[in-house]
Amino acid sequence: MVKTLWWFHVTLHELYLNICDAFSWRARTLIHKPLKMISEFLHNDSPIFCIFLLPTGYGKSTLTLTLGCASYVDEVPWRGVIHVLPMRSVVTNLYEEMRERIKYLRELGVMNSQNLENDVAEQMMWSHGALYFEKRIVFTTLDTFCLNLFKVPVAESWKTGYGLPTHYDVSRGLIYGSAVVFDESHLFMELGSATSSRRGLAALWASVESLVTSGVPTFLMTATLSPNILKGIAEYANSIGSNVIIATMPHIKNLVEFPKDVIHICEQDLDFAEGYGNRDIKLSFIKESDIEPLVERLLSDGKRILIVSETVARAEERWKRLRKFRPVLLHGKLMRIDREAQLRQALSNETKLVVSTQVIEVGVNTSFDVMITDLAPLDRLIQRAGRVARKGGKGTIYVVEDATANFYEQKYVKKTREIIADGKGFDWVFGTAEALGKVFSDIDFLELISKEPIGRDLIELDRSILLTSMQAQQLLKNVGSFVRDEPLMQAYPRDYLYLGEMAVVALNEHDAKEALRKSKAIAIKRNGQLLPYELDENLVKQLEKEMAVTTFLEKLGQEMRKDGVKVLGVILDDYQRPTEDTELETHLRSRNDSNEVGLTHSSLLTLRRDGQPRKPCAYEHQSLYDHINAIFEIIENTPKNYIRAVRHRLRQVGIDTTDDELKALLKLLAILHDVGKCYNIYQDNFDMSCEKVRNDMSFYLHEILSAYVADHVYNGHEKLRDLLVLSIIRHSEACRSRDPLLYLDEVKKYAHEHRWLTLCLYDEAVKLLREMLAPFDVDTTVIESLKKIEFSNVVKFLKSSRFEKIQNHYKLYCMLIAPLMLADYLDGFCNRNGEKSGVGRHYVEAACRFFGVE
Repeated sequence: MVKTLWWFHVTLHELYLNICDAFSWRARTLIHKPLKMISEFLHNDSPIFCIFLLPTGYGKSTLTLTLGCASYVDEVPWRGVIHVLPMRSVVTNLYEEMRERIKYLRELGVMNSQNLENDVAEQMMWSHGALYFEKRIVFTTLDTFCLNLFKVPVAESWKTGYGLPTHYDVSRGLIYGSAVVFDESHLFMELGSATSSRRGLAALWASVESLVTSGVPTFLMTATLSPNILKGIAEYANSIGSNVIIATMPHIKNLVEFPKDVIHICEQDLDFAEGYGNRDIKLSFIKESDIEPLVERLLSDGKRILIVSETVARAEERWKRLRKFRPVLLHGKLMRIDREAQLRQALSNETKLVVSTQVIEVGVNTSFDVMITDLAPLDRLIQRAGRVARKGGKGTIYVVEDATANFYEQKYVKKTREIIADGKGFDWVFGTAEALGKVFSDIDFLELISKEPIGRDLIELDRSILLTSMQAQQLLKNVGSFVRDEPLMQAYPRDYLYLGEMAVVALNEHDAKEALRKSKAIAIKRNGQLLPYELDENLVKQLEKEMAVTTFLEKLGQEMRKDGVKVLGVILDDYQRPTEDTELETHLRSRNDSNEVGLTHSSLLTLRRDGQPRKPCAYEHQSLYDHINAIFEIIENTPKNYIRAVRHRLRQVGIDTTDDELKALLKLLAILHDVGKCYNIYQDNFDMSCEKVRNDMSFYLHEILSAYVADHVYNGHEKLRDLLVLSIIRHSEACRSRDPLLYLDEVKKYAHEHRWLTLCLYDEAVKLLREMLAPFDVDTTVIESLKKIEFSNVVKFLKSSRFEKIQNHYKLYCMLIAPLMLADYLDGFCNRNGEKSGVGRHYVEAACRFFGVE
């Protein structure tokens, strides 16, 4: 019988034990002890970076479940947890598994909230469950995570082709208010690769540095990391000011020496060693020609078999050759609907033969009796071996020695073969660290992350407030992808366009170009319907000039957009479905439709104002007084642990404040962000009842006047004043124009054209501001001096060198502006004619989720 938990009085490690108790799991020492230490650090508002180097099957994913459940506790400094994976193929699997676990905890009464499983989302290329990471537990890919962190939010990625500003501060604010878990992190490193530029590793470590230096609780999980790489990571994380905690099995202890202040929890977990870790795995080498008779014999003995191929082409060829045994095919170039169907079958114990690429290596909780695999570097083989006898017992691995891949560095393949040649002597659970150290002994971690320059570019993007979405978009256009050597783009099999987004396939640049040359067609969306669009021969010939497919599609998209046509990707004419399970197809399509969030939030109606509006006006038919009060009402719902997260992050940059002070600061921001609208240049556009008197009404650049007022009125902590002013200025960059801090000449030109010389505060606004600012730590007497301002002084304020330097605290303004912008969207939607107000549906949905409005 599981007792109901009192969430507000439970620590992380106690929460973990209670979750294990609820599921009848055995608590793992090397998860429980680090969580206990993490609790102590968090209690003191100290930053932490934790590495879990633990074997496959150890239960590392329970960390995300624990952190996610803890997000409902006010005392923890994160509003949610973001779980980052290297492959799309496993995101859906872990997401669905987590939903079921959260649902089970709710049904047991362990968690006292309704529909908690709806707080879990998958967010990646074709599944948009939390565009701004606004849900409590979000599973995503490194590609999507880096776009959102480095100022190209996926919700608005289409703007990249048009050079438009984006609302990147919302996703950045919610990332900085989260705990972040990087899972299966060894795959980002691509240690054995001969062809990779290590861009994925550079992007990973740019992300880690950006998070850790701001105090974001950051976790790295893997089962395969060589001691020299582990030491390099620990030293690097320690050098950038974090408390480093490392949890490993004892076999690491004599292989690496960490810096003295790194906490190394290194203990034997006897329960695991005698249970799931007690795996007796035999290894043999075979030839490609041996596979078919071997599979036939093993199946007749009732064995469950996994075949891992290094390339899609090889996997498909083997699958066709073994069709008589009814194998399940799994790889990354399947349609979404087929990938989900095949993954479900692969996970079922009823399925006896699975043919897969490397996508089966990570995050897939299933066990096989036998694995047949291509010869690959040791880290990849160890990870795959984790699918054999996963819960302990006997298993067999057959290595196809005449099948490898040319994208691996052959010296690492050769060393691997030498080490595993004696299959009886190699310990696939506890002997891996020493072996990995031998194979990758020549790799230096710091040298590895410094080779790819994009890492430094991304860190500068994150740190500098003068690098905005425009520069981020330009970098993305120049390199194609923050994470991959080649960008991924969407492709659609022609015969399955009726499946819509469920038909999407991700192709790299090379494969997309080949598909386009063959099909001579692109997929478009017109009037909500997906259609093939046959290309003129001359258009196809443009590809012969070595034009990138991304550039080609972007140009077509710009030309066709004026006709209401959206270009989605290329058409595939030679797609062969590995399954024709129509019942499953119907189920998946209906499930996908049901996941769409409708704007039926009835309680939003309470935010509408039916009284007669009066000047000063915030918008047509809305007074500034009503607008501010509506935002106050919404901001009251800001999760307490988001406020705690802001306080925790600010402490890392030398700002000590309290939760109450931060709540007051958010309300002050709500008042001041629109105070610039009170000047005559805007209020002259309205009559006394907020009816517009000019058709060309505009609030353009009101934010710089608001920032000027805020800079003079606020007399609190100097760094908090910086964040307040930046939040107000950046509200402009996100929504309306290019950044006034960077493009001051455009500001001056606009002011000159509209004869902005002396600006006067509307009389009623003075009374309003005195009334609304009275409860706050501001100098209300200054308002008198702001009744009449010279625009030349505003220009001097913007021109000051104050924001040109890179200051550690500057970027954290995103944590203040995120709730403000979400509240602003919500009020704008409710009180400014719904979607006709220009507020997008996805903004409103994100705001509802963040503030808990249902």
